Amino acid sequence: GREFYFRFKKPVNFSASLEVKKSNNTMLLFMGPNKELWTRKDGRAGEPLNIKVQIGTKDIQKVGDEYWMLKVTNFDSRNPGQAILSIDY
Repeated sequence: GREFYFRFKKPVNFSASLEVKKSNNTMLLFMGPNKELWTRKDGRAGEPLNIKVQIGTKDIQKVGDEYWMLKVTNFDSRNPGQAILSIDY
């Protein structure tokens, strides 16, 4: 798996898309430091995963300078998997 960290200073529409090959069990997770806007998508048999979140002014004030996290995990121990992650904000 991999983790990616973000800081936001202004309201934003955040989206992440994961295209997976050769894995039968994957996860895409997005959340703030205290699980703000916690969003998880699980995929089977290489299906694409998509997360879209609107991060508003109140969310940014609550989180402050801490990091938001996007996590990609492959739970398929038999297949290392190949993935393409696209992030837009």
